Amino acid sequence: MVKLSVTGAEIQGDTAIAPLSDLRLQFVNADDTTIRGDLFGKVLYHPMTAPDCFYLRFTAVPQPILAFLQETVGELIDALGED
Repeated sequence: MVKLSVTGAEIQGDTAIAPLSDLRLQFVNADDTTIRGDLFGKVLYHPMTAPDCFYLRFTAVPQPILAFLQETVGELIDALGED
């Protein structure tokens, strides 16, 4: 993931994924434990500036993953404010 919000993400990958594809993602903590639940999303588009990236709009986010995303985004914001 190169960009992240609680509603979606821009993902860079080695494999081309067609727009409107449905994806299921699993998340792992820094200590390699899997976060309970699967996040589902739909590929909306490929940014013109980065053809190896795609934007994924989250369509179903279980509470444990939502809490993880909110914490991760908060930590990134805090880290940017420390500069």
